[in-house]
Amino acid sequence: MLISGKNVILAQITTKQRNDEDLVSLRKKDFSSGSLITNSFIMASLLFTFDASKIAYKADKIKQDKIKEVRNKLVKIFTR
Repeated sequence: MLISGKNVILAQITTKQRNDEDLVSLRKKDFSSGSLITNSFIMASLLFTFDASKIAYKADKIKQDKIKEVRNKLVKIFTR
């Protein structure tokens, strides 16, 4: 998500499953193009901003259904 200026909001992705209710699974089937080497997890509660101009390339594209799932998880996190 692009925010003011040239920054984007990103969530950390990890391959290690944790005891964390905010993890969202990320599998090969969740991509409309490309994929990850291994099944992973989006850490929805671990967000950070990053200068978009520093991103070298976009490797993969996540399907809209998975993006919606992450958005719904973020709403739950921010409305607790």
